[in-house]
Amino acid sequence: MAPLTDAVARRFGVAFETVLSKPSYRFIVVTLTESGRDLRYEELRKAVSASSQQFARDIEMLLRHAIIDRKVVERGDRYDSHLSASRRGRMIGEILISLSHEGTLPSSLNVTEKRYVQLAFSGGSSDDMTVDA
Repeated sequence: MAPLTDAVARRFGVAFETVLSKPSYRFIVVTLTESGRDLRYEELRKAVSASSQQFARDIEMLLRHAIIDRKVVERGDRYDSHLSASRRGRMIGEILISLSHEGTLPSSLNVTEKRYVQLAFSGGSSDDMTVDA
């Protein structure tokens, strides 16, 4: 795997911190990662058991950090919104799943990503880390 640039690594760190900041974010990311497919917006909202307003805010935050992807699918005379984990979201989901099931980080993470994860769990933030060139 190619080394991460400083900007890409920092965006990963910020996205990881964002997902850790709220249980509903973690649940959404893990659910989408485990499903391995697009889920309809309403299907995911019901799984999360959140109010429509709160779920919409959670989805917008995850979209803003490129943790999930949204696509609009035409269904006859109406449109459905489908959600899936982005590449970054799948990576974060795999970290959370691996930690919860095995207690270890996935071997597919590179050194920089592992440092961001360790920093997040030790109480630091992505602002505290510099990426070696």
